[in-house]
Amino acid sequence: MAGHPTHRSPAFADPPWEQGCMSKRELIDRIKLINRTVRPEFLEGFSENELSDYLRQLEGLTDRVRLMRPGQRPTALR
Repeated sequence: MAGHPTHRSPAFADPPWEQGCMSKRELIDRIKLINRTVRPEFLEGFSENELSDYLRQLEGLTDRVRLMRPGQRPTALR
């Protein structure tokens, strides 16, 4: 209908770090769930925006790895 805003289903809503509603500590904790080798002290030197961007990149990488067939390596590692 014209004049009505389109609403995204919750399943397609932006993740919290893209909505800007996560604290710096929450972003660092989420990053550590994916990149277990990163030191929190290192991450603390970055802004919330930079951490959010990094988390978005990590999430994109993990999504691509999940979609790969067993035994297939990511293109960047070939």
